Amino acid sequence: MEEEKTFSFPNTVEVEIILEPTEMFGVGKELTKTFVPGHDLQAYLDPDTGKCGIVPDHLFDPIEAVVEWKNINQRLEMHGNKLIAQCKCNDRKDLVGFLTALYYIFPLLLTIEFVEPPVVKSIVGRVGEVPFRWEFAGYRFGFDSTSKEIQEQRVIDSFGNPSFTCDLDNRRLAAALSYFYTAKRLRDSGNSQYEFMAEVVLNYCKVLEVLFSGKKDKAKQGLSKLGYIDEDIEDNFITLFDLRNQFDVGHSSLTIYNQQQLTDLYEYLEDTEHIFRELLRTVMDKVKDGSYQLKRDSDFKPKNEKLKILDEIFKIQQKRKTKNRSTKN
Repeated sequence: MEEEKTFSFPNTVEVEIILEPTEMFGVGKELTKTFVPGHDLQAYLDPDTGKCGIVPDHLFDPIEAVVEWKNINQRLEMHGNKLIAQCKCNDRKDLVGFLTALYYIFPLLLTIEFVEPPVVKSIVGRVGEVPFRWEFAGYRFGFDSTSKEIQEQRVIDSFGNPSFTCDLDNRRLAAALSYFYTAKRLRDSGNSQYEFMAEVVLNYCKVLEVLFSGKKDKAKQGLSKLGYIDEDIEDNFITLFDLRNQFDVGHSSLTIYNQQQLTDLYEYLEDTEHIFRELLRTVMDKVKDGSYQLKRDSDFKPKNEKLKILDEIFKIQQKRKTKNRSTKN
């Protein structure tokens, strides 16, 4: 956003927001779950991923919707997937609040109306005649300096590990790798680099729990046996349990944090990924050469409580199917 000195308040603010996916707004022809009865439709199923949808030819013309509240000098217009919002802002705080509501709250409201969750692609606007763009500040880049030879060696190194990792004696290592993979997928698939950061933290904690058969104390003991010093254990690993428990990961939260607090949190988590990659490499190498042994479990079948839940889910689904059949008839 432009520096505050370039803006004058009170002033009229106009904002243009682009939303995706576009098809549910009557724009675009990408795969969608939205359809209009009476049109010829081409269904799509990817047997490799299980993903399905409809390839639209023509669903409907771009939507047009306008709502205006004159008493608060606010107007919202929807033209296809473009939202144009106007508002009278008294100061910079009003402006940030207006942008925050449009970026974070409006998509949440659309999600209970549309079958697909929309995301904000971009926000531009102007305060009076002064233009601005709302974007992330303090970018963090995690690049990998490599070469063809290095990449080939990484593949070769991985060739030797599938059977080792699939051995039931190493089930904990396989689970830890899976949780790290999930964390990476969440990190890279979000609309922004921080969208699923809370869930990333949760999966990091699962890596520690499954590797060391417990939470903080067990993790400390296991990490110490691997050669980590106390300061690194606390700073790089144990702090994540506190984040999971206190910052909207393992528990719900209504707390609002300021920008500096969020920046510090995001930077800390950005630096954590390579630490966990090195941890998993270390564990794999030491387990393979016999210098470290993970706890071995003999029974991987669901326990009674989990079986009860699965049985209950089966019964619920049978009731839902019966209700659906009754509705169709």
